[in-house]
Amino acid sequence: MLCTMVPTGVHDYDINDSAKTRIQAIPAARRTKDDLSMLSVLLRIYRKEGVAGLYRGFGATMLNTFSMRK
Repeated sequence: MLCTMVPTGVHDYDINDSAKTRIQAIPAARRTKDDLSMLSVLLRIYRKEGVAGLYRGFGATMLNTFSMRK
């Protein structure tokens, strides 16, 4: 498995979460076998959006992390 954890000092962000979210967002009627592979989804994101696409949603994750702290 690819090492995808990125230390941010406060929280580790796993780009596999980005792929999982994208897979879950695909309507069931449109899903193909390639849509369900983490590697194919990560490669597709990288090709279409670059490295920044892999970290899309990072801000929301951090906001959620900080909002849960007391």
